[in-house]
Amino acid sequence: MRNGIFAIIDIGSSAFRMQINEFVDGESRTLEYLTKSLSLGKETFNKGYISLETVKKSTEIINKFLKKARDYHISKVVAVATSGLREAINRDFFIDYIKKNTGLSINILELYEELFIRYTAFVNEVEDVNELEKNGVIFANVSSGNVALTINCKKCIIYAEALPFGSLRLNEIFKDLDDREKIKAFKKYVQNMLSEFKKILDKKQPKLIFFTGSTVTILRSIFNPKKEEIYLSDIKKLLSDVKYLNSENIAKKYNLQHNKAEILKAVLVSYIEIMELSKQKKFHFSKTKFPHKLLHYYFKGYRKTSLKRYLENTLIYQGEKYDFDKNHALAVQKHTRNLFKGLREIHNLSNKYLTLLEIAAITHDIGYFINPNNHEFNSYYILKSMHIPGIFEKDMNIVALTALMHREKDVEDYKAYFDNINPEDVFLLKKMVAILRVADALDAGHNQVIHSFDIVKISDTIFLDLHVSGYTFLEEISLARKSKLFENVFGVKIEIGKKLAN
Repeated sequence: MRNGIFAIIDIGSSAFRMQINEFVDGESRTLEYLTKSLSLGKETFNKGYISLETVKKSTEIINKFLKKARDYHISKVVAVATSGLREAINRDFFIDYIKKNTGLSINILELYEELFIRYTAFVNEVEDVNELEKNGVIFANVSSGNVALTINCKKCIIYAEALPFGSLRLNEIFKDLDDREKIKAFKKYVQNMLSEFKKILDKKQPKLIFFTGSTVTILRSIFNPKKEEIYLSDIKKLLSDVKYLNSENIAKKYNLQHNKAEILKAVLVSYIEIMELSKQKKFHFSKTKFPHKLLHYYFKGYRKTSLKRYLENTLIYQGEKYDFDKNHALAVQKHTRNLFKGLREIHNLSNKYLTLLEIAAITHDIGYFINPNNHEFNSYYILKSMHIPGIFEKDMNIVALTALMHREKDVEDYKAYFDNINPEDVFLLKKMVAILRVADALDAGHNQVIHSFDIVKISDTIFLDLHVSGYTFLEEISLARKSKLFENVFGVKIEIGKKLAN
């Protein structure tokens, strides 16, 4: 962890928040926590865009925050935004306007990036997290805009989904209904949203549920629990008590800000439905707020959750759902990793792309389940719909495209699928595909006869000296076909060298 004073600005759906912390030799203390209510989400979820008036108000708030940061002589402030800005159709205008008028750059968190940061905090803050995960943990982030759910079990993410029924969004969808009818509408809508979640729970019943998000703060202020847990029975009783109250009376009775009182019923219904469906009598929570989690995440106060810890187990779990060839998938993953590490001076890709390549290697044949013919297209669509916290949507798109092109067809045949990537990323993508094709060729027979290989470069040719335990006829034919892209992309040939008995 770096020593110093650092600031984070969290642009949420219902408020702007800034936290300033001092880090000294691994210890952290909060110097300032500022919050200013402004509902970007209400406009975004209602109209689809943020008005110019609200953009100007946002600018004023940020300038005041930055003045406070300058008082502490903070040179760099990190600013992030969630669903209130993320889903606005004019978000690029908002970001540009703020940049021009404050000098601040805003990073919009993808939903699963946000969830990964929150989960990293959970791993760092909860004792015995490894033991808890053995029996299954539901991690639920209930915010103003969305509800993100994961089910983690035995170092594997068996479910991950983001659903559009955040408390503010729910309230806006049904704002024209009578207060007494709203609760019925909330319940029905949430139940429909949770239908896939229910299917997973019917097969696996986790033992613990952990809630996070701005809504936890509301419940904590009402219940003031002595421990970091709140009971379902108390939430139900609260809903019964506020059922026929309007937001003004709720705010007065429970000492809540008006914007929080407005969404309380939607919050309670969401928690009740998730908990009842998962058969949980209580939920656990963290006392720290999201800006605190962001500060520790960005400025290295938290031990970052290792993707490696979950990635392989999660991908294998997903693959087994589609009855994939696990041994082949792991063999291609191993060959991919060895090629990547042994050819760094040729491909010049960062370790991030090794992670993406390994995902593509494990899942490239996942589409066989639907139809063996042209299975790569099925793999592509499955991967496009797969959500893995910590892997961003744009990166999953690259993974899906890499898997799509693992066969020996000309890359130009897939141009219709390049709409969602930047033109400068196409060559990067070709590098990844070239490596995956070679790795796949090295287990063409799906029988793992090639255990490992040594890489030897002579002039303009790379030779793979194979350690084998059988005939490599299919692998040699496949490599001859699949290595053409490698030669075109990297300007060197790749061939089989010596064959050594394992």
